[in-house]
Amino acid sequence: MVRYHELVFQPDMLTAKRDDGTILRLTRQERALLLRFVRQPQELVTRAQLLEALGDETGTLSERNVDYLVNRLRKRLGDSARSARFIVTQYGEGYVWAAEPVDTMPLSAFLLIGPVFGLGDDQSALNGLPHRLASALKAATGGKKTILYRPGWRFDLQGTDDLAFTLDVSAHTDAEHLHLHLALVLREGRSRQIIESLRRTWPRGRDPNHVDELAQALTDALWRHEALPDDTVTEPADRPTHLRMHDAAVMLTDDTVSWRENAARLKQAHQADKADPRHSVMLALNHYARLLQSLGEIQTAPLGDDDWQPLESEIEELALRALPDVHDKPHLLLAIA
Repeated sequence: MVRYHELVFQPDMLTAKRDDGTILRLTRQERALLLRFVRQPQELVTRAQLLEALGDETGTLSERNVDYLVNRLRKRLGDSARSARFIVTQYGEGYVWAAEPVDTMPLSAFLLIGPVFGLGDDQSALNGLPHRLASALKAATGGKKTILYRPGWRFDLQGTDDLAFTLDVSAHTDAEHLHLHLALVLREGRSRQIIESLRRTWPRGRDPNHVDELAQALTDALWRHEALPDDTVTEPADRPTHLRMHDAAVMLTDDTVSWRENAARLKQAHQADKADPRHSVMLALNHYARLLQSLGEIQTAPLGDDDWQPLESEIEELALRALPDVHDKPHLLLAIA
């Protein structure tokens, strides 16, 4: 079964049950349109494609009949063209299925995009952005992580969900509907701790660079949260600093040779803020991990003296540079030692 808003559809999509208990039974043509719509959510379905889905073998139907049947299906679903929740009209082209499925089983994912606030039941202003962001995040995390989009998800109603991270989205358009304004909050899935807040304002459209940039910013935030120690008091059971960094890289890449992933991120952070002793210590640990892991790599030869000695010298320089600023941070002192 699958839920769209207040309707729970049977697997054959012939019947659906409303939350008030009433049963909705669809005709053959209504079911054909529905199946065609849900196969391609958030994307344009032309009248010609809908006409083909109806299987008009006698040639008696026209695109005008399609419009009539779509409007009839809308009424059956409790929808309207003026404030569409299910079927959005793309004038002159066709229709877009805007409703998102809601799982009736507990969810399990690396990251869930949701809930979405500010747009009500009409998500058409997002122009498919959450789906494209989910694809970009999946690519940025190695292609193996589960990324879900559930605009109606609520934490207090989903206590059994197994989610590592969530992304709250608040969205609205300006008066002219020319720009999309987004406020995003990245959280830990279990504790609901805020990891990072971001704001974006974009022209309405499908520029993939916007999505790729946002996906990169989010994965950078996840890495910093997992890898870099904060200023809270450390406990004996806390993960050692070098393990935090290793686990953060593996989390995003599934590559156990973690220094490669961490090196690029640490060098970028260190160049941006050389005064932060965390960056110096973590970069020194990264070089140390590279030295150790190179000894076990069978794909390439171990590092020679020309590579080994400069890394050792930089480790010492970074550690000594950070030392005066970490006297009250035992976890960084231990890392330096």
